[in-house]
Amino acid sequence: MGLGLALSACGGKSSASTTEAGASGAGGGQPDSASSGFGEASVTSSGGRDSSGASSGVASSVDASDAAPVAPSPFSCSPPCVAPLACIQLPGSRTGQCGPACQADSDCPPWLTCDAGACVACSSCPTGQVCTPVVGAMGACTSNTDCPGGSYCSSADNGACQPYMACMAACHEVGCEGCTANSQCQAGQVCILGSCGVCSSNSQCGPNAQCSGTHTTFQCTCSVDADCASGDACVSGICTAACKSNTNCQPGEVCGGLEDAGSEEQEAGLPPGVCGPCSSNSECGPGSGASCQSGSCICLTGADCQPGQRCRMGLCFDCRSAAECGNGKACIAHVCGECSSYADCNQGTSDLPSGVAQGLACVNGACGPCSSNSQCGGGQACVQSTCGTCVANAQCGPNGQCTDGFCTCSTNQHCASGQRCGGGVCVSM
Repeated sequence: MGLGLALSACGGKSSASTTEAGASGAGGGQPDSASSGFGEASVTSSGGRDSSGASSGVASSVDASDAAPVAPSPFSCSPPCVAPLACIQLPGSRTGQCGPACQADSDCPPWLTCDAGACVACSSCPTGQVCTPVVGAMGACTSNTDCPGGSYCSSADNGACQPYMACMAACHEVGCEGCTANSQCQAGQVCILGSCGVCSSNSQCGPNAQCSGTHTTFQCTCSVDADCASGDACVSGICTAACKSNTNCQPGEVCGGLEDAGSEEQEAGLPPGVCGPCSSNSECGPGSGASCQSGSCICLTGADCQPGQRCRMGLCFDCRSAAECGNGKACIAHVCGECSSYADCNQGTSDLPSGVAQGLACVNGACGPCSSNSQCGGGQACVQSTCGTCVANAQCGPNGQCTDGFCTCSTNQHCASGQRCGGGVCVSM
């Protein structure tokens, strides 16, 4: 089962609060009449507030210079938290619990980041990344333990498992959402402030390329490759993304110029750095099942594809989840490779319903079964060799505490061997 965490204020519930936090999970307290929205970064004083918003006078849990101003909390901890502990809200719960505020992303559960002391889901991403559901379609639930990995139970839709959102690298094929260079855009387009679009000046196109109008739009035109921006080639007079390998091309296409001059690919007239139809089996992939049929590369297994790709419906594609990579590999930036975290091994995409988190741990760069909680994501328990939610305190350690499916803590003593208390949940040392 997947886990996540949001931190919020330690004050009492505001009478004006109306936002949703999700249904309570195993081990949680009784629901309040209102609940907070998951993913809002808020860490305030540990003192309670009455319906007028007046402070109860309990000392602040976070130094004023370190915490951003926040609205009154729509949930409360009872009894109120004592500084330096903050009142933390877990996804899928309407009640708060006392614990340390996070200091870094490593203090948080998978797919969440630390923002102003709170572990939150993404709301905006760096250039070249997009905020994406980590798993596919979900079902109904009454608690977090009902939900597949990578999701939590929310009552916003009458009790439904909602996927966590995380910043993930936009695919590196041409035309994907998000860009950092013209070479990630369609032919003739330019990358402006992280998005592909039409040019408006020559300087956007490259050193000597021209922003020229057609009957319907503007595009970057050229005479030679050097006219275009770095990473582009001049193809039929238009600045076009230059490929470096078959993985930069559309499924079934090959990248020109990968073989020695005079090869079948060159004889067919495919310029270097330009994607197009294949002309020989050797251009398609390293496996014995790779073949060129009617100008398109066909595969039988992933071994027939370029490194980092997988075979689907007879064509080589970039991966969308670790489940498509196999052999202990993770899908990172749409390429199969070594993992560095639980999230690498367990995220799918919204268009891949079968790509739910399998509860695999990342051990020595390979995705596989866990043997201890310290190999799992923050707040997770290793049960029957898989990482996921807890249902009993003992699954969290000798002095552990299981709250709403999470291994929670206020001190290191609540965590299992090899773990420490992070942002209210047990995390690896």
